[in-house]
Amino acid sequence: MSFALQPLSSPVGREVVGLDISAEIAPETAKALHAAWLEHGFLLFRGIGTSPEVQLRLSRCFGELEPHSIPVFRHPDYARQQDVGAGPLLATIRLVMLVALPAYAGMAAVAHPLVAVLLGDKWGGVAPLLPILAIAMSMMTLQILFAPATNARGVPGVALKNAIMGSVIMPAAFLIGSLWGLDGFAWGWVGGMAVLTSATVILSGRVVGLRMSALCRAIAPPLVASLVMAALVALTLMHLPADLPPLATLAIVATLGVALYAGLLNLIAPSRLKEALEFARNRGAADTPPTTVITAKTVNE
Repeated sequence: MSFALQPLSSPVGREVVGLDISAEIAPETAKALHAAWLEHGFLLFRGIGTSPEVQLRLSRCFGELEPHSIPVFRHPDYARQQDVGAGPLLATIRLVMLVALPAYAGMAAVAHPLVAVLLGDKWGGVAPLLPILAIAMSMMTLQILFAPATNARGVPGVALKNAIMGSVIMPAAFLIGSLWGLDGFAWGWVGGMAVLTSATVILSGRVVGLRMSALCRAIAPPLVASLVMAALVALTLMHLPADLPPLATLAIVATLGVALYAGLLNLIAPSRLKEALEFARNRGAADTPPTTVITAKTVNE
């Protein structure tokens, strides 16, 4: 065995010392590490570094690794994006926004009964803020999808730049918006996210080869279907009996919203529904056997 185990101050666990992690771990050493983990509960690896190569090399000792079902979220070694352009990112955007946009639009449309059911009538003053927050959250959902894509291309510095920009833009937007009270604070989030999302799309798009026209085509069908659905739901709310309990109101309009959105999307872009159903059917299928969960810790000193 090319390593030694040292007891820790706790009654369980051992520290692994003397392990050479600079090269691939021999099969017999991997088996010994796996056996040690099963026997002692967890293993401590001190000072071996946290580079992707080290983490992958070590993780393989404890089981086969499973790539994430959405390629854009995979580790760079599994991303398979180096030569495929913006395709994986656009596929992720299509799938995520297919669900996120109607959820946010629906939340905005049913704000009053939703708040009444979840928080009670005394919180009714919060309802007008939900449509504003829904706009901000829609942009935030899109913005956070770009970091995994640029990281998978081996350019983590782009995500870091975006994060730094966010740490400047968002506090400034909140500060400016707060001058107009709570509504202004919420609109500050919208304005800040608009600036940050635009900057993220521009910077990250250069790395992944994303064209604005392709991004618009990916977002447009669920956006149009969501906005029309929200307008029809809001119109329906206006004609429901005023004395109808909030829960019954919410159940009626939520059911109507789901049906309207599915019908509208099937009318506008049936291929999107087909793509989503195909993804749902294949979600359980993995490229490799499932990953073994590891209780281990690395410490750098």
